[in-house]
Amino acid sequence: MMAVNPQIIKSYSRGEKEDMIKLINNSALFSFLLLLLFMFPVFFKLNSILVIWLDEFPDHTHDFTILVLIMIMIRALANPVVRGIHATGDIKSLNIYAGIFGLLPLPAAWICFKIGLDAISAFWILLVWALFANAIEIIILKSKLRFDFSIKQHLLYVYLRCVLSVVCVCAPVYLLSISFGDSFINFCFYYGLSLIVEAFILFFVGAPKEVRLKIVQFIKSKYETFRAK
Repeated sequence: MMAVNPQIIKSYSRGEKEDMIKLINNSALFSFLLLLLFMFPVFFKLNSILVIWLDEFPDHTHDFTILVLIMIMIRALANPVVRGIHATGDIKSLNIYAGIFGLLPLPAAWICFKIGLDAISAFWILLVWALFANAIEIIILKSKLRFDFSIKQHLLYVYLRCVLSVVCVCAPVYLLSISFGDSFINFCFYYGLSLIVEAFILFFVGAPKEVRLKIVQFIKSKYETFRAK
């Protein structure tokens, strides 16, 4: 995102809104896919990691960690959208949202604790807030770019691919997780194999066709350069 952010701003300042939107969509998609690639295998072996790391850990640590990781992945989808709003130079509505809606999880969590709900309820509130925050930011970007930005196209290009990617990697990674034990060596083998399987699936399911072609062409050019040497 540090590499993409300046390009989003430059594209808008040059009036190249189509390129800007393409950058927003692609960076949102691939931010999520990269996080999915490295985080998803952790979900099925998190207890093993916590035992290796902490030996003993408090109750609900597993659930807290899973929800936080999911929230990070969801918010990664919104980072390019927020940068797109910043690029327009009109951030008043975004600041109003951040000042009002961004604080709502605090009183909501207080109410949950007041009525006797578990601590995990606060993390569920944050997760729901992340989904609503994404939606509001997309709506704000639409209000800034108007006809240049399509919410439907953004959801189909980014969110649909992300959902399909999660569905497709779930079963293979779960099967790998139950095939290996909980030792550190077994986790290393499991994690390495999961990355290979996930990368293969995400390449064909998550990546758009034009991106796949670019990756193949890049690998071919590098291979031909290597052979020439």
